[in-house]
Amino acid sequence: MFIVGGNLKKINKDDLDIKGYKPSSNIWQYPIKTIESTKYELDSAKIKVFNNFIIDCLKSKINLYIVCSPVYFLSESTEYSIKRGEEIAQAYNIKFFDYSRDTFFLNKRSLFADIAHLNIDGSTIFLDNLACRINREYKN
Repeated sequence: MFIVGGNLKKINKDDLDIKGYKPSSNIWQYPIKTIESTKYELDSAKIKVFNNFIIDCLKSKINLYIVCSPVYFLSESTEYSIKRGEEIAQAYNIKFFDYSRDTFFLNKRSLFADIAHLNIDGSTIFLDNLACRINREYKN
């Protein structure tokens, strides 16, 4: 919302200063829930943009890593759009890091602002972990 709002000039100036990132110190107060994972139609235009983005990065010799952030809910299987994103990444031989079912985060409600967003503490831990992982991958 804040990235879109910033581009449309629909949010206040203080929010624009953070360039699309609005850190939250909120702590999610509710227990983890299981959400049913279902197969659904994906937007073909978004898939095309995703593919074109990957192709542009490859052409520009950019080391691309695709990452799914942690979430605070359980599902019986990997969410359909994540599976599809991973398949696309594999087709281009791009590293795909899925943290959506990472037990470190799933066991720490205090790291989430809501079920879909890490709070500032969770973001810091996640980004430190991700940076170390990418650094290891890059060296190999």
